Amino acid sequence: MVEVLSSRFDAIFPKIESSINQAAFIAIDTEFTGLNTGLSTKPCLFDTPAERYKKLQLSVQQYVICQIGLSAFVKNQEANSYVAHTFVFYLRPHSFGILNKRLWWQASSLEFLCHNHFDFNKFAYDGISYLNEEEEMIVKSELTNRSLLMALDRDIDESSLQHHCSQVSAWLSTAKQGERLILQKEVKGAGGYILLSEIRQKFASVWAYVSDDLTLIVEKVSEEKRNELVTSAGSEEEKMLNKLLGFTRVFRLLKDAKKPIVGHNLLMDLMLMYNQFYKPLPGSYKYFKQEIHCIFPVIFDTKHMKQSMRKVFEEKGFYCTGNLLELYQAFTSPKGQFLVLYYPQVTHAIGFDKYATDTAPHEAGFDAYAAGYVFIRIAHILAMKNVRIQAAHPLSWSEHRGAVEPYKNKINLIRGSLHHLVIDGEDPAFERPQWLYVEVNSNKALDPMELAQIMSQHGSVDIQRVSRNGALVAAGNFTCARSIMTAFKNHAKYRVVKYNVFHHSREVKALLWSAFVISGGVTFYLLFKVCRHS
Repeated sequence: MVEVLSSRFDAIFPKIESSINQAAFIAIDTEFTGLNTGLSTKPCLFDTPAERYKKLQLSVQQYVICQIGLSAFVKNQEANSYVAHTFVFYLRPHSFGILNKRLWWQASSLEFLCHNHFDFNKFAYDGISYLNEEEEMIVKSELTNRSLLMALDRDIDESSLQHHCSQVSAWLSTAKQGERLILQKEVKGAGGYILLSEIRQKFASVWAYVSDDLTLIVEKVSEEKRNELVTSAGSEEEKMLNKLLGFTRVFRLLKDAKKPIVGHNLLMDLMLMYNQFYKPLPGSYKYFKQEIHCIFPVIFDTKHMKQSMRKVFEEKGFYCTGNLLELYQAFTSPKGQFLVLYYPQVTHAIGFDKYATDTAPHEAGFDAYAAGYVFIRIAHILAMKNVRIQAAHPLSWSEHRGAVEPYKNKINLIRGSLHHLVIDGEDPAFERPQWLYVEVNSNKALDPMELAQIMSQHGSVDIQRVSRNGALVAAGNFTCARSIMTAFKNHAKYRVVKYNVFHHSREVKALLWSAFVISGGVTFYLLFKVCRHS
Protein backbone atom coordinates (compact mmCIF):
# COMPACT_ATOMS: atom_id res chain seq x y z
CA MET A 1 0.00 0.00 0.00
CA VAL A 2 1.18 3.51 -0.82
CA GLU A 3 -0.17 6.29 1.41
CA VAL A 4 -0.95 9.48 -0.49
CA LEU A 5 -1.04 12.84 1.29
CA SER A 6 -1.29 16.38 -0.05
CA SER A 7 2.43 17.02 0.41
CA ARG A 8 3.32 13.99 -1.75
CA PHE A 9 0.39 13.94 -4.16
CA ASP A 10 2.11 15.49 -7.20
CA ALA A 11 5.15 13.22 -6.83
CA ILE A 12 3.00 10.04 -6.63
CA PHE A 13 0.44 11.06 -9.28
CA PRO A 14 2.37 9.54 -12.26
CA LYS A 15 2.49 6.19 -10.41
CA ILE A 16 -1.28 6.38 -9.77
CA GLU A 17 -1.92 7.14 -13.45
CA SER A 18 0.30 4.26 -14.61
CA SER A 19 -1.42 1.78 -12.25
CA ILE A 20 -4.90 2.77 -13.45
CA ASN A 21 -3.92 2.50 -17.11
CA GLN A 22 -2.39 -0.97 -16.65
CA ALA A 23 -5.24 -2.37 -14.55
CA ALA A 24 -7.69 -5.07 -15.59
CA PHE A 25 -10.10 -3.70 -12.98
CA ILE A 26 -9.99 -1.21 -10.11
CA ALA A 27 -11.41 -1.76 -6.62
CA ILE A 28 -12.47 1.19 -4.47
CA ASP A 29 -13.63 1.87 -0.91
CA THR A 30 -14.38 5.00 1.10
CA GLU A 31 -14.56 6.06 4.74
CA PHE A 32 -16.80 9.01 5.52
CA THR A 33 -17.63 11.42 8.32
CA GLY A 34 -21.25 10.32 8.84
CA LEU A 35 -23.85 7.83 7.71
CA ASN A 36 -27.36 9.20 8.26
CA THR A 37 -28.96 12.43 9.39
CA GLY A 38 -31.59 10.99 11.73
CA LEU A 39 -34.24 8.30 12.18
CA SER A 40 -36.06 9.40 9.04
CA THR A 41 -33.04 8.56 6.85
CA LYS A 42 -32.25 5.12 8.31
CA PRO A 43 -32.62 2.15 5.93
CA CYS A 44 -36.06 0.53 6.04
CA LEU A 45 -37.51 -2.62 4.44
CA PHE A 46 -40.29 -0.46 2.96
CA ASP A 47 -37.77 1.65 0.96
CA THR A 48 -37.87 1.50 -2.82
CA PRO A 49 -34.52 2.25 -4.53
CA ALA A 50 -35.77 5.77 -5.37
CA GLU A 51 -36.77 6.37 -1.74
CA ARG A 52 -33.41 5.06 -0.52
CA TYR A 53 -31.64 7.38 -2.95
CA LYS A 54 -33.53 10.36 -1.48
CA LYS A 55 -32.53 9.32 2.06
CA LEU A 56 -28.88 8.88 1.15
CA GLN A 57 -28.88 12.16 -0.73
CA LEU A 58 -29.57 13.99 2.53
CA SER A 59 -26.54 12.27 4.12
CA VAL A 60 -24.29 12.93 1.13
CA GLN A 61 -25.15 16.64 1.25
CA GLN A 62 -23.88 16.82 4.86
CA TYR A 63 -21.03 14.32 5.16
CA VAL A 64 -17.81 13.87 3.17
CA ILE A 65 -15.29 11.21 2.26
CA CYS A 66 -12.30 11.50 4.60
CA GLN A 67 -10.33 8.57 3.16
CA ILE A 68 -10.53 6.68 -0.12
CA GLY A 69 -8.80 3.47 -1.13
CA LEU A 70 -7.96 2.48 -4.69
CA SER A 71 -6.52 -0.92 -5.64
CA ALA A 72 -5.59 -1.45 -9.28
CA PHE A 73 -5.38 -5.17 -10.17
CA VAL A 74 -3.01 -5.78 -13.07
CA LYS A 75 -3.10 -9.18 -14.85
CA ASN A 76 0.31 -10.81 -15.12
CA GLN A 77 0.35 -12.05 -18.71
CA GLU A 78 3.27 -14.38 -18.01
CA ALA A 79 1.73 -16.19 -15.03
CA ASN A 80 -1.55 -17.20 -13.43
CA SER A 81 -1.63 -14.15 -11.18
CA TYR A 82 -2.84 -10.61 -10.59
CA VAL A 83 -0.68 -7.86 -9.09
CA ALA A 84 -2.35 -5.30 -6.80
CA HIS A 85 -1.26 -1.65 -6.73
CA THR A 86 -3.04 -0.22 -3.68
CA PHE A 87 -3.23 3.44 -2.67
CA VAL A 88 -4.91 5.10 0.30
CA PHE A 89 -5.73 8.82 0.09
CA TYR A 90 -6.56 11.14 2.99
CA LEU A 91 -9.03 13.77 1.76
CA ARG A 92 -10.10 17.08 3.26
CA PRO A 93 -12.04 20.01 1.77
CA HIS A 94 -9.87 23.14 1.46
CA SER A 95 -11.15 26.71 1.70
CA PHE A 96 -10.52 29.12 -1.16
CA GLY A 97 -12.25 32.48 -1.46
CA ILE A 98 -15.99 31.95 -1.12
CA LEU A 99 -15.50 28.16 -1.06
CA ASN A 100 -15.56 27.32 2.63
CA LYS A 101 -17.45 24.08 3.28
CA ARG A 102 -18.94 23.15 6.61
CA LEU A 103 -17.54 19.87 7.86
CA TRP A 104 -20.08 17.66 9.63
CA TRP A 105 -19.19 14.66 11.80
CA GLN A 106 -21.55 12.06 13.20
CA ALA A 107 -20.42 10.99 16.68
CA SER A 108 -20.81 7.27 15.94
CA SER A 109 -18.73 7.60 12.75
CA LEU A 110 -16.04 9.50 14.64
CA GLU A 111 -15.92 6.73 17.24
CA PHE A 112 -15.82 4.09 14.52
CA LEU A 113 -12.85 5.78 12.84
CA CYS A 114 -11.04 6.13 16.18
CA HIS A 115 -11.62 2.45 16.93
CA ASN A 116 -10.09 1.54 13.57
CA HIS A 117 -6.99 3.75 14.04
CA PHE A 118 -7.84 6.50 11.57
CA ASP A 119 -5.06 9.13 11.59
CA PHE A 120 -6.86 12.43 12.15
CA ASN A 121 -3.59 14.40 12.01
CA LYS A 122 -2.95 13.27 8.43
CA PHE A 123 -6.54 14.15 7.57
CA ALA A 124 -6.37 17.63 9.14
CA TYR A 125 -2.81 18.70 8.30
CA ASP A 126 -2.10 16.88 5.03
CA GLY A 127 -5.47 15.94 3.54
CA ILE A 128 -5.80 16.21 -0.25
CA SER A 129 -8.17 18.79 -1.69
CA TYR A 130 -10.92 18.07 -4.26
CA LEU A 131 -13.52 19.98 -6.28
CA ASN A 132 -16.58 19.04 -8.26
CA GLU A 133 -17.26 20.80 -11.58
CA GLU A 134 -19.46 23.48 -10.01
CA GLU A 135 -16.76 24.35 -7.44
CA GLU A 136 -14.08 24.33 -10.13
CA MET A 137 -15.96 27.02 -12.04
CA ILE A 138 -16.09 29.16 -8.88
CA VAL A 139 -12.31 28.78 -8.37
CA LYS A 140 -11.59 29.71 -11.99
CA SER A 141 -13.73 32.80 -11.63
CA GLU A 142 -11.95 33.82 -8.43
CA LEU A 143 -8.50 33.26 -9.90
CA THR A 144 -9.31 35.88 -12.55
CA ASN A 145 -10.49 38.35 -9.92
CA ARG A 146 -7.64 38.76 -7.40
CA SER A 147 -9.18 41.80 -5.71
CA LEU A 148 -12.28 39.76 -4.81
CA LEU A 149 -10.05 36.93 -3.61
CA MET A 150 -8.10 39.32 -1.38
CA ALA A 151 -11.30 40.66 0.11
CA LEU A 152 -12.47 37.15 0.97
CA ASP A 153 -9.19 35.58 2.13
CA ARG A 154 -8.48 36.01 5.84
CA ASP A 155 -4.76 35.26 5.45
CA ILE A 156 -3.90 38.23 3.22
CA ASP A 157 -4.71 41.94 3.09
CA GLU A 158 -3.21 45.10 1.60
CA SER A 159 -1.07 45.89 4.65
CA SER A 160 0.33 42.34 4.74
CA LEU A 161 1.18 42.50 1.03
CA GLN A 162 2.85 45.88 1.50
CA HIS A 163 4.91 44.56 4.40
CA HIS A 164 6.24 41.61 2.37
CA CYS A 165 6.98 43.81 -0.66
CA SER A 166 8.94 46.22 1.59
CA GLN A 167 10.95 43.25 2.88
CA VAL A 168 11.86 42.20 -0.65
CA SER A 169 12.70 45.79 -1.66
CA ALA A 170 15.04 46.27 1.32
CA TRP A 171 16.71 42.90 0.74
CA LEU A 172 17.22 43.61 -3.00
CA SER A 173 19.31 46.72 -2.27
CA THR A 174 22.18 44.52 -1.01
CA ALA A 175 21.40 41.08 -2.48
CA LYS A 176 23.74 39.47 -4.99
CA GLN A 177 22.87 37.32 -8.02
CA GLY A 178 21.69 33.85 -6.91
CA GLU A 179 21.08 34.94 -3.31
CA ARG A 180 17.80 33.76 -1.71
CA LEU A 181 15.38 35.21 0.81
CA ILE A 182 12.95 33.08 2.82
CA LEU A 183 9.91 35.31 2.77
CA GLN A 184 7.24 33.15 4.41
CA LYS A 185 6.86 29.61 5.76
CA GLU A 186 3.83 27.34 5.45
CA VAL A 187 2.40 29.09 2.40
CA LYS A 188 -1.10 27.80 1.70
CA GLY A 189 -4.32 28.62 -0.11
CA ALA A 190 -5.36 31.83 -1.78
CA GLY A 191 -3.12 33.99 0.41
CA GLY A 192 0.01 32.22 -0.79
CA TYR A 193 -1.09 32.43 -4.41
CA ILE A 194 -1.76 36.21 -4.15
CA LEU A 195 1.53 36.93 -2.41
CA LEU A 196 3.54 34.90 -4.95
CA SER A 197 1.85 36.62 -7.88
CA GLU A 198 2.37 40.06 -6.34
CA ILE A 199 6.13 39.54 -5.81
CA ARG A 200 6.61 38.27 -9.36
CA GLN A 201 4.73 41.20 -10.85
CA LYS A 202 6.39 43.94 -8.78
CA PHE A 203 10.03 42.86 -8.97
CA ALA A 204 11.58 42.16 -12.39
CA SER A 205 14.95 41.05 -10.99
CA VAL A 206 13.67 38.23 -8.73
CA TRP A 207 11.99 34.87 -9.06
CA ALA A 208 9.53 33.84 -6.35
CA TYR A 209 8.53 30.20 -5.87
CA VAL A 210 7.15 27.82 -3.26
CA SER A 211 9.42 24.94 -2.22
CA ASP A 212 8.32 21.37 -1.46
CA ASP A 213 8.05 22.18 2.25
CA LEU A 214 5.65 25.08 1.44
CA THR A 215 8.18 27.86 2.02
CA LEU A 216 7.95 30.98 -0.17
CA ILE A 217 11.45 31.77 -1.42
CA VAL A 218 12.61 34.82 -3.38
CA GLU A 219 15.79 34.51 -5.47
CA LYS A 220 17.66 37.34 -7.22
CA VAL A 221 18.13 36.31 -10.89
CA SER A 222 19.29 37.75 -14.19
CA GLU A 223 16.81 38.86 -16.83
CA GLU A 224 17.77 35.88 -19.01
CA LYS A 225 17.22 33.34 -16.22
CA ARG A 226 13.92 34.92 -15.23
CA ASN A 227 12.65 34.63 -18.82
CA GLU A 228 13.63 30.94 -18.82
CA LEU A 229 11.84 30.37 -15.51
CA VAL A 230 8.70 32.18 -16.71
CA THR A 231 8.60 29.98 -19.81
CA SER A 232 9.14 26.70 -17.94
CA ALA A 233 7.12 27.41 -14.81
CA GLY A 234 3.69 27.69 -16.39
CA SER A 235 0.73 29.62 -15.04
CA GLU A 236 0.40 30.08 -11.28
CA GLU A 237 -3.36 30.05 -11.76
CA GLU A 238 -3.11 26.61 -13.37
CA LYS A 239 -0.89 25.33 -10.54
CA MET A 240 -3.30 26.63 -7.91
CA LEU A 241 -6.26 25.07 -9.71
CA ASN A 242 -4.46 21.71 -9.96
CA LYS A 243 -3.64 21.88 -6.27
CA LEU A 244 -7.26 22.50 -5.37
CA LEU A 245 -8.54 19.84 -7.79
CA GLY A 246 -6.37 17.30 -5.96
CA PHE A 247 -8.11 13.92 -5.86
CA THR A 248 -10.57 15.03 -8.55
CA ARG A 249 -7.67 14.48 -10.98
CA VAL A 250 -7.59 10.80 -9.93
CA PHE A 251 -11.38 10.57 -10.30
CA ARG A 252 -11.04 11.91 -13.84
CA LEU A 253 -8.40 9.29 -14.61
CA LEU A 254 -10.89 6.62 -13.51
CA LYS A 255 -13.65 8.25 -15.56
CA ASP A 256 -11.49 8.38 -18.70
CA ALA A 257 -10.03 4.87 -18.27
CA LYS A 258 -13.49 3.20 -18.25
CA LYS A 259 -12.04 0.20 -16.40
CA PRO A 260 -14.46 -2.02 -14.43
CA ILE A 261 -15.00 -0.62 -10.92
CA VAL A 262 -15.32 -3.09 -8.04
CA GLY A 263 -16.48 -2.44 -4.47
CA HIS A 264 -18.43 -3.92 -1.59
CA ASN A 265 -21.88 -2.47 -0.87
CA LEU A 266 -21.16 0.41 -3.21
CA LEU A 267 -24.22 2.68 -3.35
CA MET A 268 -23.11 5.24 -0.74
CA ASP A 269 -19.55 5.26 -2.15
CA LEU A 270 -20.82 6.01 -5.67
CA MET A 271 -23.11 8.80 -4.48
CA LEU A 272 -20.38 10.45 -2.40
CA MET A 273 -17.86 10.25 -5.24
CA TYR A 274 -20.34 11.71 -7.71
CA ASN A 275 -21.18 14.60 -5.37
CA GLN A 276 -17.62 15.46 -4.32
CA PHE A 277 -15.66 14.91 -7.54
CA TYR A 278 -18.18 15.34 -10.38
CA LYS A 279 -21.38 17.35 -9.78
CA PRO A 280 -23.90 17.97 -7.00
CA LEU A 281 -26.23 14.97 -6.79
CA PRO A 282 -29.29 15.30 -9.06
CA GLY A 283 -32.76 15.21 -7.52
CA SER A 284 -33.82 12.37 -9.80
CA TYR A 285 -32.80 8.79 -8.94
CA LYS A 286 -33.27 7.75 -12.57
CA TYR A 287 -31.01 10.57 -13.80
CA PHE A 288 -28.35 9.66 -11.23
CA LYS A 289 -28.30 6.09 -12.58
CA GLN A 290 -27.87 7.37 -16.14
CA GLU A 291 -25.07 9.71 -15.11
CA ILE A 292 -23.10 7.22 -12.98
CA HIS A 293 -23.39 4.67 -15.80
CA CYS A 294 -21.78 7.17 -18.18
CA ILE A 295 -18.95 7.77 -15.70
CA PHE A 296 -18.40 4.08 -14.82
CA PRO A 297 -19.98 1.88 -17.51
CA VAL A 298 -19.05 -1.37 -15.72
CA ILE A 299 -19.48 -1.78 -11.94
CA PHE A 300 -19.43 -4.92 -9.77
CA ASP A 301 -20.65 -5.08 -6.17
CA THR A 302 -19.14 -8.06 -4.30
CA LYS A 303 -21.84 -7.83 -1.61
CA HIS A 304 -24.54 -8.47 -4.21
CA MET A 305 -22.45 -11.18 -5.88
CA LYS A 306 -21.97 -13.08 -2.61
CA GLN A 307 -25.67 -12.80 -1.68
CA SER A 308 -26.72 -14.06 -5.11
CA MET A 309 -24.28 -16.99 -5.00
CA ARG A 310 -25.23 -18.31 -1.56
CA LYS A 311 -26.34 -21.68 -2.95
CA VAL A 312 -23.16 -22.07 -5.02
CA PHE A 313 -21.03 -21.58 -1.90
CA GLU A 314 -23.20 -23.84 0.25
CA GLU A 315 -22.84 -26.64 -2.30
CA LYS A 316 -19.08 -26.40 -1.78
CA GLY A 317 -19.48 -26.38 2.02
CA PHE A 318 -18.27 -22.78 2.10
CA TYR A 319 -20.27 -20.80 4.65
CA CYS A 320 -19.66 -17.16 5.51
CA THR A 321 -21.63 -13.93 5.84
CA GLY A 322 -21.61 -11.06 3.38
CA ASN A 323 -19.24 -9.07 5.62
CA LEU A 324 -16.18 -8.04 3.59
CA LEU A 325 -13.55 -8.97 6.18
CA GLU A 326 -15.15 -12.40 6.79
CA LEU A 327 -15.30 -13.01 3.04
CA TYR A 328 -11.65 -12.05 2.63
CA GLN A 329 -10.56 -14.24 5.54
CA ALA A 330 -12.62 -17.16 4.23
CA PHE A 331 -11.08 -16.93 0.76
CA THR A 332 -7.53 -16.61 2.14
CA SER A 333 -8.01 -19.61 4.47
CA PRO A 334 -6.59 -23.03 3.43
CA LYS A 335 -10.10 -24.26 2.54
CA GLY A 336 -10.88 -21.10 0.58
CA GLN A 337 -7.66 -21.42 -1.43
CA PHE A 338 -8.69 -24.83 -2.82
CA LEU A 339 -12.38 -24.48 -3.59
CA VAL A 340 -11.60 -24.85 -7.32
CA LEU A 341 -8.54 -25.63 -9.43
CA TYR A 342 -6.12 -23.04 -10.82
CA TYR A 343 -6.97 -20.16 -8.55
CA PRO A 344 -4.94 -17.16 -9.77
CA GLN A 345 -2.38 -15.95 -7.26
CA VAL A 346 -2.83 -12.38 -6.03
CA THR A 347 0.38 -10.56 -5.10
CA HIS A 348 1.30 -6.99 -4.20
CA ALA A 349 3.42 -4.82 -6.49
CA ILE A 350 6.91 -3.91 -5.26
CA GLY A 351 6.59 -1.08 -2.74
CA PHE A 352 2.87 -1.81 -2.21
CA ASP A 353 3.23 -4.79 0.11
CA LYS A 354 1.95 -3.55 3.51
CA TYR A 355 -1.18 -5.70 3.27
CA ALA A 356 0.85 -8.82 2.45
CA THR A 357 1.44 -9.26 6.19
CA ASP A 358 -1.00 -6.86 7.88
CA THR A 359 -4.77 -6.68 7.71
CA ALA A 360 -6.24 -3.26 8.40
CA PRO A 361 -10.06 -3.56 8.37
CA HIS A 362 -11.86 -0.29 7.64
CA GLU A 363 -8.74 1.38 6.33
CA ALA A 364 -10.00 2.33 2.87
CA GLY A 365 -6.91 0.96 1.11
CA PHE A 366 -7.21 -2.46 2.73
CA ASP A 367 -10.96 -2.67 2.14
CA ALA A 368 -10.46 -1.76 -1.53
CA TYR A 369 -7.80 -4.47 -1.87
CA ALA A 370 -10.00 -7.01 -0.02
CA ALA A 371 -12.97 -6.24 -2.32
CA GLY A 372 -10.76 -6.76 -5.39
CA TYR A 373 -9.36 -10.00 -3.95
CA VAL A 374 -12.86 -11.35 -3.21
CA PHE A 375 -14.03 -10.30 -6.68
CA ILE A 376 -11.34 -12.24 -8.54
CA ARG A 377 -11.96 -15.30 -6.35
CA ILE A 378 -15.70 -15.21 -7.12
CA ALA A 379 -15.00 -14.61 -10.82
CA HIS A 380 -12.76 -17.70 -10.92
CA ILE A 381 -15.37 -19.89 -9.18
CA LEU A 382 -18.00 -18.79 -11.71
CA ALA A 383 -15.67 -19.29 -14.70
CA MET A 384 -14.75 -22.83 -13.56
CA LYS A 385 -18.30 -23.80 -12.58
CA ASN A 386 -19.03 -26.00 -15.61
CA VAL A 387 -15.45 -26.94 -16.51
CA ARG A 388 -14.56 -30.63 -16.13
CA ILE A 389 -11.43 -31.44 -14.12
CA GLN A 390 -9.70 -32.84 -17.20
CA ALA A 391 -10.29 -29.59 -19.09
CA ALA A 392 -9.34 -27.22 -16.26
CA HIS A 393 -6.61 -24.69 -16.99
CA PRO A 394 -5.40 -21.23 -15.83
CA LEU A 395 -7.80 -18.54 -17.01
CA SER A 396 -7.28 -15.17 -18.67
CA TRP A 397 -8.79 -11.88 -17.52
CA SER A 398 -11.28 -11.98 -20.40
CA GLU A 399 -12.54 -15.38 -19.17
CA HIS A 400 -12.90 -14.08 -15.63
CA ARG A 401 -14.61 -10.93 -16.94
CA GLY A 402 -17.04 -12.94 -19.05
CA ALA A 403 -18.02 -15.16 -16.10
CA VAL A 404 -19.23 -12.20 -13.99
CA GLU A 405 -21.28 -10.55 -16.74
CA PRO A 406 -24.66 -11.47 -15.11
CA TYR A 407 -23.67 -9.40 -12.05
CA LYS A 408 -22.62 -6.27 -13.96
CA ASN A 409 -24.08 -2.98 -12.73
CA LYS A 410 -26.16 -4.58 -9.97
CA ILE A 411 -25.66 -2.73 -6.69
CA ASN A 412 -26.60 -4.16 -3.30
CA LEU A 413 -29.41 -2.42 -1.42
CA ILE A 414 -29.19 -2.80 2.36
CA ARG A 415 -32.50 -3.50 4.09
CA GLY A 416 -34.80 -2.31 1.31
CA SER A 417 -37.83 -3.52 -0.64
CA LEU A 418 -35.37 -4.94 -3.22
CA HIS A 419 -32.12 -6.81 -2.69
CA HIS A 420 -30.36 -4.78 -5.39
CA LEU A 421 -30.80 -2.00 -7.92
CA VAL A 422 -29.72 -1.96 -11.58
CA ILE A 423 -27.56 0.93 -12.76
CA ASP A 424 -28.02 0.42 -16.51
CA GLY A 425 -31.70 -0.52 -16.68
CA GLU A 426 -34.97 -1.03 -14.85
CA ASP A 427 -34.79 -2.24 -11.27
CA PRO A 428 -36.11 -5.77 -10.61
CA ALA A 429 -39.65 -6.50 -9.44
CA PHE A 430 -40.50 -6.60 -5.73
CA GLU A 431 -38.29 -9.28 -4.12
CA ARG A 432 -39.27 -9.28 -0.45
CA PRO A 433 -42.23 -11.17 1.12
CA GLN A 434 -45.66 -9.62 0.72
CA TRP A 435 -46.33 -7.02 3.39
CA LEU A 436 -48.44 -8.07 6.38
CA TYR A 437 -51.30 -6.06 7.80
CA VAL A 438 -51.69 -6.09 11.60
CA GLU A 439 -54.76 -4.89 13.45
CA VAL A 440 -55.50 -4.74 17.19
CA ASN A 441 -58.51 -6.97 17.94
CA SER A 442 -59.81 -4.60 20.60
CA ASN A 443 -60.55 -0.90 20.18
CA LYS A 444 -57.23 0.03 21.81
CA ALA A 445 -54.52 1.99 19.97
CA LEU A 446 -51.71 -0.03 18.43
CA ASP A 447 -48.29 0.37 20.06
CA PRO A 448 -45.62 0.08 17.26
CA MET A 449 -42.75 -0.41 19.73
CA GLU A 450 -44.53 -3.29 21.48
CA LEU A 451 -45.43 -4.87 18.15
CA ALA A 452 -41.85 -4.55 16.88
CA GLN A 453 -40.50 -6.19 20.04
CA ILE A 454 -42.85 -9.16 19.65
CA MET A 455 -42.37 -9.63 15.92
CA SER A 456 -38.59 -9.19 15.88
CA GLN A 457 -38.38 -12.54 17.68
CA HIS A 458 -39.20 -14.10 14.30
CA GLY A 459 -36.56 -12.19 12.31
CA SER A 460 -35.83 -8.81 10.78
CA VAL A 461 -38.94 -6.59 10.48
CA ASP A 462 -39.91 -2.96 9.98
CA ILE A 463 -43.27 -1.53 11.07
CA GLN A 464 -45.20 1.37 9.60
CA ARG A 465 -48.29 2.56 11.44
CA VAL A 466 -51.16 3.38 9.05
CA SER A 467 -54.07 4.03 11.44
CA ARG A 468 -54.92 4.20 15.13
CA ASN A 469 -55.14 0.43 15.44
CA GLY A 470 -53.48 -0.81 12.22
CA ALA A 471 -49.94 -1.18 10.88
CA LEU A 472 -47.99 -2.59 7.96
CA VAL A 473 -45.17 -5.05 8.61
CA ALA A 474 -42.30 -5.67 6.16
CA ALA A 475 -40.43 -8.92 6.86
CA GLY A 476 -36.78 -9.32 5.92
CA ASN A 477 -37.26 -12.77 4.34
CA PHE A 478 -39.93 -15.38 3.56
CA THR A 479 -39.03 -17.57 6.56
CA CYS A 480 -39.65 -14.63 8.88
CA ALA A 481 -42.99 -13.82 7.21
CA ARG A 482 -44.21 -17.44 7.44
CA SER A 483 -43.13 -17.65 11.10
CA ILE A 484 -45.13 -14.50 11.94
CA MET A 485 -48.25 -15.75 10.14
CA THR A 486 -48.09 -19.06 12.02
CA ALA A 487 -47.38 -17.52 15.44
CA PHE A 488 -50.19 -14.95 15.15
CA LYS A 489 -52.81 -17.28 13.65
CA ASN A 490 -54.99 -17.28 16.76
CA HIS A 491 -53.38 -14.43 18.68
CA ALA A 492 -55.47 -12.94 21.49
CA LYS A 493 -54.49 -9.32 20.80
CA TYR A 494 -53.45 -9.01 17.13
CA ARG A 495 -54.98 -10.13 13.85
CA VAL A 496 -52.36 -10.64 11.10
CA VAL A 497 -53.20 -11.09 7.42
CA LYS A 498 -51.39 -10.55 4.13
CA TYR A 499 -51.69 -6.95 3.02
CA ASN A 500 -54.24 -6.24 0.31
CA VAL A 501 -54.13 -2.72 -1.10
CA PHE A 502 -57.88 -2.74 -1.92
CA HIS A 503 -58.87 -3.84 1.58
CA HIS A 504 -56.32 -2.09 3.76
CA SER A 505 -55.29 1.16 2.04
CA ARG A 506 -57.43 4.13 3.09
CA GLU A 507 -56.32 6.11 0.04
CA VAL A 508 -57.35 3.35 -2.39
CA LYS A 509 -60.64 2.82 -0.57
CA ALA A 510 -61.40 6.54 -0.79
CA LEU A 511 -60.49 6.54 -4.48
CA LEU A 512 -62.70 3.54 -5.20
CA TRP A 513 -65.64 5.07 -3.34
CA SER A 514 -65.25 8.35 -5.20
CA ALA A 515 -65.12 6.44 -8.48
CA PHE A 516 -68.26 4.53 -7.43
CA VAL A 517 -70.12 7.75 -6.60
CA ILE A 518 -69.11 9.38 -9.90
CA SER A 519 -69.97 6.32 -11.99
CA GLY A 520 -73.27 5.95 -10.07
CA GLY A 521 -74.13 9.59 -10.78
CA VAL A 522 -73.35 9.17 -14.48
CA THR A 523 -75.56 6.03 -14.63
CA PHE A 524 -78.48 7.86 -12.96
CA TYR A 525 -78.11 10.80 -15.36
CA LEU A 526 -78.16 8.51 -18.43
CA LEU A 527 -81.24 6.64 -17.16
CA PHE A 528 -82.95 9.99 -16.57
CA LYS A 529 -82.16 11.09 -20.16
CA VAL A 530 -83.46 7.80 -21.60
CA CYS A 531 -86.69 7.96 -19.58
CA ARG A 532 -87.23 11.60 -20.56
CA HIS A 533 -86.97 10.92 -24.29
CA SER A 534 -88.96 7.68 -24.34
